[in-house]
Amino acid sequence: MTAKQYILERLKGIKSKTIKPETKLADLIFAAVMSKKFRKFSVSPETQNKIRAAIELNIKNNEPIKFAIPFGSYKLWRFLKLIGLSYFQ
Repeated sequence: MTAKQYILERLKGIKSKTIKPETKLADLIFAAVMSKKFRKFSVSPETQNKIRAAIELNIKNNEPIKFAIPFGSYKLWRFLKLIGLSYFQ
């Protein structure tokens, strides 16, 4: 089996998602963003409304949707010895 045959065989096995014509683009994007594989905890209804409004606004203005995901990656165990760690907080 060549690499090309392998890739084509794998591509045939991919499930295609059927989209209803009446489904709005904002609803599809919102469903993908709120998928469980991208979240660890549930999202409050207020935050869901803000996310949906931001998605619809960016679609309306024909702009890319930007995400900012806060995380504390600088707080590794070996950084505790660094001087000025509190500077980041």
